[in-house]
Amino acid sequence: MHRTKEDWSILLNEYAVCEKKLESKKEALKILIEENKQIQVERDVYKNKSSLLQLEIDGLREVLGTYKQPINSIGEDAKKIRTLSNLLQFSRDENELLKKDLMNLKHLYSECQKDNILLHATISRHSNNQVLDKKEDKERLILQLEEVNSKVLELEQELEICRDEKLQVQEEKDSFNAKNIRLNAELNYILHNDDKRIVDIDAFVLENKYLKEVLKQYKEEKKAALALVSRYKEALNQKKLSNKLSYLQMLENQHESYFSSNSTMQQLQRVNKSLTEIIAEKELALKHQRNTNRVLGARVSELEKKLRTMEVSGLWSHDQRRPRYTSEDEYLNFNKFDSGCSKYENLACEEKINDEITNALNDKIPNVLTRVVSDAKDNSEISQNNISRGTCVCDTASELYESINEVESSEKDFASAIIEIPFTRNSTLNNNIFSMYDEKKLNCNSFSR
Repeated sequence: MHRTKEDWSILLNEYAVCEKKLESKKEALKILIEENKQIQVERDVYKNKSSLLQLEIDGLREVLGTYKQPINSIGEDAKKIRTLSNLLQFSRDENELLKKDLMNLKHLYSECQKDNILLHATISRHSNNQVLDKKEDKERLILQLEEVNSKVLELEQELEICRDEKLQVQEEKDSFNAKNIRLNAELNYILHNDDKRIVDIDAFVLENKYLKEVLKQYKEEKKAALALVSRYKEALNQKKLSNKLSYLQMLENQHESYFSSNSTMQQLQRVNKSLTEIIAEKELALKHQRNTNRVLGARVSELEKKLRTMEVSGLWSHDQRRPRYTSEDEYLNFNKFDSGCSKYENLACEEKINDEITNALNDKIPNVLTRVVSDAKDNSEISQNNISRGTCVCDTASELYESINEVESSEKDFASAIIEIPFTRNSTLNNNIFSMYDEKKLNCNSFSR
């Protein structure tokens, strides 16, 4: 350690102060020694004075021993005799009281002896009855002791097992801690972060779980959409066949024989049922999409909180739009994410259109079909118009099928864009991603409402 001149000057000053204190203590010690000597001299003087006084007292005692008792001492003896007589009377009274107490105690003692005899008699009676049960009680106690000993042995074995398990758990804990430290170091090395700062693995795990849930929801929606498509195809095929058959029968039987049959009625009822089922399934798919949008909104709010905390800590800022430590692959992935977000906006618009279509179908299809049936029974001219209306319904169904295919493709692109984007913590890429999320959040919230 290198010391400056100021440190040396401070040390010298302290040394001088210590020397002065030592000198002052030496002087104080000298003063105390002198005072001790004076006190010893005074002690010797007082001892001599006390010895002289003791000699004078002894001489006075010898003089008083030869002195005779005066006449006034007779009155003092009379007073002493009176006090002694009073004390004797008081002692006699106390003696009488003690005798009375002794008589009472003797009476109580006799009563206690009688009670004791009665208790011994009752105890002897009970003991005669209990002598027979002693052997059985001993056997029971022996059995209970054996059971208790067996339980104690079992509990000791369980305790040893628990201790072994505890040691195993501690070893596993240590191994997991070591693995966690290694993973943090490897992630820091992979993401080009500082070695001192530890990456939050829990955030990656949560993000992975969230992406898995989103993929499951997309798969379920895909299955529902495929089922809808298959039903649309079946309905369209049945409708085409029914239209061809109805047209041929109308040409052959002059419109009247066609509408007198029940097959067309049954086919129209089937179409009605299939369309109502399709509408219900479409509503379920829309509910699933709204739930996913709500989940995305919650995730966006969490990411906003993380952004604010990281802005406060100074990990990144909003000034630069282009990331500092991003490669070309990451930049391309970000562009893919931007295209996926735009497709997600188109998806929201298409979902609004599908809502309007489903509402229109819910309002119009039953009325159209009932009108078709009633007009078909009345005359053949109105039936041609109703058939044209049925073809319009089929056209709307085909349009819905095309919109569903587009929705599936946009969802796949959006999911792939989300999965392909790496989660970088110390780059402004997150800034751009979350700004895009902020722009899409309004659309998601409005659609979920």
